[in-house]
Amino acid sequence: MASEYDLRKEFMLLTFFDEHEKNLGHLKINLYLLATGPYHQDFAVPLVKAESARLCFNLKIAQEVIIQMYAKEASLTLFDR
Repeated sequence: MASEYDLRKEFMLLTFFDEHEKNLGHLKINLYLLATGPYHQDFAVPLVKAESARLCFNLKIAQEVIIQMYAKEASLTLFDR
């Protein structure tokens, strides 16, 4: 169980790799922001070769649970606006 104060001190760290497992960059998101923020999340991803990269997702918290998530592989769709 995490208090509001605890959530403000904790972060989710997302690391981005290319197909050769080279680290391209990372994004650090505060858990309090995720827990209390809007349903739609939209973050700029600081990648050197993709300056306009963004990570967007919808998040709705229905209940509090203890969770660990690991992704061996993820997909990314690039498009110009």
